[in-house]
Amino acid sequence: MTSSLCLVAPEELTGNQARLGWPEAVGIISLDRVRPFLADLDLPESDVTRSYTALREFVLRHDAWMNQDDDSPVEPELARNLSDMLAEIMRDAGERAVASIRAYVDSYLRFESVPTWQEQWRRLTWRLAHRYEAESFARSYSLPIDTTERLFRLVTAWASAETTVEERIDLARDSQLVGWDATFYALYRRETAEADPLLSLKFYLEKRLFDRTWWTLVEGLAPNEVDSLTQWGQIECRTQLGEVPQVVDLLASARQRS
Repeated sequence: MTSSLCLVAPEELTGNQARLGWPEAVGIISLDRVRPFLADLDLPESDVTRSYTALREFVLRHDAWMNQDDDSPVEPELARNLSDMLAEIMRDAGERAVASIRAYVDSYLRFESVPTWQEQWRRLTWRLAHRYEAESFARSYSLPIDTTERLFRLVTAWASAETTVEERIDLARDSQLVGWDATFYALYRRETAEADPLLSLKFYLEKRLFDRTWWTLVEGLAPNEVDSLTQWGQIECRTQLGEVPQVVDLLASARQRS
């Protein structure tokens, strides 16, 4: 009997985010040049390498089906192909591999679209890390110096980690395209010659990295300290970014997330 872990229902694939995101997420981890990033994706390398045959066969089947002159709905066929792929992974690599790949895809789909206010705070946090110092910021916004120093340690560590992601992606992009990777890129670039799945991986890793940093930051502040940070963000948006501040209750969002 097929495990429920291996079943993908057509209802899970409604909307472009899931319909396009599932094949892209699978394609990314099928690449040899993505192996150095598997730990970042919480994927055991041995599980993924034992799943390569199933992942790559899915990519080829899905591409062939999508390029047929066929007007039938995408969701049922995609659901069947994904379920077959997961069943094959279960046989080749085991239940842990299926569970971890499904968790990765779920996370990838979640970060396909993040709230506008969070994107704005990512730009603001970059400015905080690069343009400000803890002592002067604490004085300007009446924040305790120990709280402000902790905040700055978080945001500077995040900024450094994001730079590291960019450098590692650039290094991977410079590697030679051979074997399966060359085959996949030929499919991926059929319509857009400069398209690169590693850029999609980069955006995902950056969004997830900021998400983890941001909520750690917010949850470590008292309500009045969040108010001070919000006040700074609103001023910074108007005077430095030329943007209308996105108003959101950060503490309520943090509680809702947890």
